[in-house]
Amino acid sequence: MSRYLMATSSTMEAYIDDIAAEMTELAGISISEAIARINHFWDGQDMSNDDDLGNGLVYHELPHYWAMAILYTEVKSWSPDADRSDWALRPAPEAGSRYWTSEG
Repeated sequence: MSRYLMATSSTMEAYIDDIAAEMTELAGISISEAIARINHFWDGQDMSNDDDLGNGLVYHELPHYWAMAILYTEVKSWSPDADRSDWALRPAPEAGSRYWTSEG
């Protein structure tokens, strides 16, 4: 079973894994929390067709972009070196909710 709730292709799952890894680096969160946040952000989406326009738009941005968009309520700078010390994180999904599909 995939750790992601949305339908994904193997290519998309690897791409989302990169987004989760970027999230752990940016915010110092666990991989489990990153996966829960991704599951919540893309809840109900079908990301299984790599030729689909919607998935093409996801691939159009780097994992850094999606990590920032998923993590923060407002992205004040897209620079990897931006000072994010006063940025507000979006609330994580409630512990124990269905979005938490991974341990670690």
